[in-house]
Amino acid sequence: MKRIIRVTGTGRLSLKPDEINLAITLTDTLTTYQAAVEQSAQATGQLKHAFEAIGFKKENLKTTHFSIDSKYEGIHDPAGAYRQEFAGYEYDHQLLLAFDADSSRLGQVLTAFVDSGVSAEFKIVYTVKDPESATNELLEKAVRDAKAKAERLAGAAGVSLGDLVHIDYAWQDISFRNESFRSARFTDQVAYKGSFDLDVEPENIKLEKTVRVAWEIK
Repeated sequence: MKRIIRVTGTGRLSLKPDEINLAITLTDTLTTYQAAVEQSAQATGQLKHAFEAIGFKKENLKTTHFSIDSKYEGIHDPAGAYRQEFAGYEYDHQLLLAFDADSSRLGQVLTAFVDSGVSAEFKIVYTVKDPESATNELLEKAVRDAKAKAERLAGAAGVSLGDLVHIDYAWQDISFRNESFRSARFTDQVAYKGSFDLDVEPENIKLEKTVRVAWEIK
């Protein structure tokens, strides 16, 4: 029977974000389905025009989700009975604008967004452009950590490592995102004059991954 040593290794990384995602949510309730479609399209067009004016292409503003659903509201009639009443068609249009992580550029983007006059919510998310490379580096670090632990354990026990017999890692969703700011809803009634001058230093994105490795010992 083979003698086996099993070790769990951990890889850790702390990455400086190199990309900003501006996530915008457009939503409203209109009396007709067609009106909801048209208002969503008009607002999106205004945003594309605003961002185009500061150097983006129209296709840089991408739709990540779009839906239109019937909306009902609960009311009490004069007799006190509760019922659901049709309120209209609610659209939910979520858009994403990605660009290099730069505070000056972020200020330009937010200024253009507010100046567009579009009623919307937004959030600022810092992320990394190449998550695959980061994931590979995490796995390499985790395997090296496992081997170092196994060698120390084997040495303390007076044995040595033999052939590698098993290696795997648990599937884990890794978040490469660091949400730094979430807005209230900007509306036509909110008047923000001037430009955004942001001095933002985002926190590093901290990542961790584990692997399980087994060796023969001799």
